[in-house]
Amino acid sequence: TFKLEVSTNGEDWMIYRHGKNHKVFHANADATEVVLNRIPQPVLARFVRIRPQTWKTGIALRFELYGCQITDAPCSELQGMLSGLLPDSQISASSMRDIHGSMGAARLMASKSGWYPSPTQPIAGEEWLQVDLGVPKMVRGLITQGARGLEGSSSAENRAFVRKYKLAHSLNGKDWNYIMESKTGFAKIFEGNSHYDTPEVRRFDEIVTQHIRVFPERWSPAGIGMRLEILGCDLPEITTLPDTVTPTVPKVEQTTSAMRPATSPSLSAVCDFEKSLCGWSADPHSGVSWTLHTASSGSSGHGTHGTWQDLSLGSDNFSGNYLHLDAGSHTQRKKARLLSPEVGPERGPLCLLFYYQLQGEAQGSLRVLLRDNNQEDTPLWALKGDQGPHWREGRTILPQSPKEYQVVFEGFFDHPTRGHIRIDNIHMSNSIELEQCAQPLPALTSGIPNRKTVDLGNDPAFNHKQHINGGWPPFFSTPSSDLDPPSVTLVSEKDKDNAWLYTLDPILLTIIVMSSLGVLMGAVCAGLLLYCTCSYSGLSSRSSTTLENYNFELYDGIKHKVKINQQRCCSEA
Repeated sequence: TFKLEVSTNGEDWMIYRHGKNHKVFHANADATEVVLNRIPQPVLARFVRIRPQTWKTGIALRFELYGCQITDAPCSELQGMLSGLLPDSQISASSMRDIHGSMGAARLMASKSGWYPSPTQPIAGEEWLQVDLGVPKMVRGLITQGARGLEGSSSAENRAFVRKYKLAHSLNGKDWNYIMESKTGFAKIFEGNSHYDTPEVRRFDEIVTQHIRVFPERWSPAGIGMRLEILGCDLPEITTLPDTVTPTVPKVEQTTSAMRPATSPSLSAVCDFEKSLCGWSADPHSGVSWTLHTASSGSSGHGTHGTWQDLSLGSDNFSGNYLHLDAGSHTQRKKARLLSPEVGPERGPLCLLFYYQLQGEAQGSLRVLLRDNNQEDTPLWALKGDQGPHWREGRTILPQSPKEYQVVFEGFFDHPTRGHIRIDNIHMSNSIELEQCAQPLPALTSGIPNRKTVDLGNDPAFNHKQHINGGWPPFFSTPSSDLDPPSVTLVSEKDKDNAWLYTLDPILLTIIVMSSLGVLMGAVCAGLLLYCTCSYSGLSSRSSTTLENYNFELYDGIKHKVKINQQRCCSEA
């Protein structure tokens, strides 16, 4: 048997533990057999020692180590703390005990000491250690290590480390956000170190950030001591959509024939953004633009609705290109609009299909608008709030119009916190039946303000079947639930007067119905009670009179019998 010791510098050693006790490994029973021992919990180390515990005849050993580099994992490159690529000027802290020391002591595996805050009795959440990566990076993990102590310190002070900590991130170094626990909604508390020398790796969902700040929450009896390294990678190549579309305000002498012709081939095919943007472009008048991302995952992502390589229905695994909008201070309350090629007159009605992701706490919203040649937008479809990490399908009907128009995808964030909006596989189909593109749901589209009137001309065929009520097409796309893809609601002229019923909340409607039933049942019970009371009163009066008569007759009978008996008695005497 043997024990295992690990170290990062060859001087400070730790015996490997399994739980609270030292782990004893069982080795060989003869001189030739090969025995494989797996370490229950991988450990990060540079130096490894084997300490024989029991042996036969003498100690003899040959061995090999199995492991991997941290950087073998996806997006887990060391960001420069260990190597010195990041200068000391980009490392800062709330305070430092050694006023003459260098912030380079906070680097992972720094040979001398580590970062110690100035207070000997610090308060949880007030001290912090910060790293500036220089430019925004994709960050997925953190390596933390305790500190060895300052020059002249006692052996007890050599064992300082942080047991638990919180992690905050920022793009500008001013606005900070904690990494949150998805189940509780509170700041996540990470498990830190249990030994002052042995590093611990903690991974989390990828975040885009430039500044990382660690807030110690619990620490060793010797106090707070820390060294660290950050794991991440460069951001994927981002191509900003070219501002190729310059909307023109029509003059008096302009006609629809002067508009730019529609690009029919781009509209009839599925646009997955793999080879081109299919004629879609950014709105030059919006404050922020959608970006074209290339996913790094190797998943093929074959879904049940086709062989699109960049998404998989019900999953967040995808590879390929998609349009992306990230939440942040640069996008807060700014509308990012994506414009389609112009849809030609008299074309349609069409079924617009697309896939989207709407995720995060930034309260993002995604809308589909119809823009006419007067640059006026009419909302057709809207969705707001976190919809989870999966790709979902959206559908809405594009009406037939005698004039050219464009379809607009609009993304918007209420808050600068974490979140994103993604869209992919846009398809304007004329082969899908409108009933399939507009399945009834017990709710209307929510979150669409200010209904506008759309001038679609005097086409009798269009006005007969595809009439728009107050600027709204008769079909509205509405998300159904977290499990079912969003569908649509059918509202016709016949149901226009009863449309208010669809706006009632199901719970409110249930309360109204139950209250009505309660009032009705109460009235029935009150009537029955009144009837029974009256019936009982009449019966009681009759019974009382009969009883009195009976008693009276019985009384007279008794008197009569007494008199008869007296007469008999006297006659016999």
